[in-house]
Amino acid sequence: MNRQIKNRYTNEIIVKSKKYSSTKIAVEKNKQNLSEANLREINLSGTELSGADLILADLSEVNLYGANLTGADLYGTDLYGADLREVYLRKAYLRGANLNEANLNGANLSEAYLIWANLIRTNLRRANLSEANLSEANLIWANLRQANLSEANLSEANLSEANLNEANLSGANLWKTDLRGANLRRANLSGANLRRANLNGTDLWKTNLNEVDLREANYSISIMHQIDWGELSDELTLELMRHDAEICGSKAMTNWVKGGKCPFSTGNIQRLFYFNEKKELWKSGKPKLHKMKLWKALCKE
Repeated sequence: MNRQIKNRYTNEIIVKSKKYSSTKIAVEKNKQNLSEANLREINLSGTELSGADLILADLSEVNLYGANLTGADLYGTDLYGADLREVYLRKAYLRGANLNEANLNGANLSEAYLIWANLIRTNLRRANLSEANLSEANLIWANLRQANLSEANLSEANLSEANLNEANLSGANLWKTDLRGANLRRANLSGANLRRANLNGTDLWKTNLNEVDLREANYSISIMHQIDWGELSDELTLELMRHDAEICGSKAMTNWVKGGKCPFSTGNIQRLFYFNEKKELWKSGKPKLHKMKLWKALCKE
């Protein structure tokens, strides 16, 4: 593509050629002077742009596959629909950047600054966002499946309808985060801060919520049937086993304890709770705790 890119200080034309190699060399050489540059749709895959000045530049639909943008300044940059697969954006400054519908599959954004960034329908599958600052970022419908968001700051971010299946959010700050309708199946939220978060309609099937702070969060206690509670005290383990026995029958549970088939293995009936069972604790009987009392007991542990 024939594109004239000018040095913002000298007004000198940096790129004239249509050739990929010439464009790449010119952009790398002038990476400190690319503020407000028009690089739309250019192939810059594998380019060395660490520490580059790309403030308010137009990088929409650009190909930056595997490029190095470590520590680059991308304040307000337009990266709509860009190919950013496996790109290095560690410690990059992306405040207010437009990353809507961009492909960041496998990208490294650890410690990146993404406050107020737009990531609507963005593909962040398997991306590394550990310790990144995504406060007030817009991640509606974003794909964060298997992404690493450990210790990330997502306070007041919008993650409604986002796919966080199997994502690592351990130790993340999700204060006042909007998670309505989000998919958090099998995600790890251990030690996360979910104070005042909105969890209405959130799918928490087998989610790890160990030591999570849910104070003032907006949710229904019905989520206790989706959470993987893991190891519990003997008292609560027996209590939940008895709740499950209300579904499959006490005889079926006793038969399983004695070496028979698991009553839930066929998939015809679903267990009420997910936790680590202990066959040696089984004693038939009626559950003692229900609804709010049971929820409080589980949260306390």
